[in-house]
Amino acid sequence: MPVVLAILSGHNELFMDISRYLPSSVGMDFVAIKTLREHPTQGETGLVMLGWSAAVLAGALVTVKRRDT
Repeated sequence: MPVVLAILSGHNELFMDISRYLPSSVGMDFVAIKTLREHPTQGETGLVMLGWSAAVLAGALVTVKRRDT
């Protein structure tokens, strides 16, 4: 996904904004000592990672519930 968004970011700024909030980018910003102005802060990156984790766990819960019935 990051590679596809990097290719598409040359066509539209929206793709660059989306790529900043992917887990790989957010993880690097979370542990960085200094971040760029256009990147999310460390507090924001923690919340984004929490959101990604909640989305994955919700998907797993739905999958398990459907397969167990």
